[in-house]
Amino acid sequence: MEKLMPNPGKPATKSRPSARTRLLITAKALALMVLAGLPEVRAETFGQCARQRDVDAKIASCLEASQSTSYPRILRWVHRELARAYRQRGENEKAITSYSRALAAGERASIRREMEELTTLPRPM
Repeated sequence: MEKLMPNPGKPATKSRPSARTRLLITAKALALMVLAGLPEVRAETFGQCARQRDVDAKIASCLEASQSTSYPRILRWVHRELARAYRQRGENEKAITSYSRALAAGERASIRREMEELTTLPRPM
């Protein structure tokens, strides 16, 4: 955006945006360019985490999905799905870790209950 700066006695001149404004515009443009190329990949990654029936493939998809976002609600969901897959595979320690990460992303009573169920199970020797 260019503004005409009135100056009494001199012709109007165009002022440049401040360095901060230019930096913000550049950062927003770069962020949009990066995000524009990723939605299909992300959607598929999250879809695989949700729909995968094979436990090993589900774990791999959920691990990838957990690296693809920083949004707390999505992280909570991904780590809960991951915890359920680990639990299904019998890896209770990893399940508890994933439940803890889900709770770190956002406290939910239902997630805490699922995690506490695991801690009351007898440990394999």
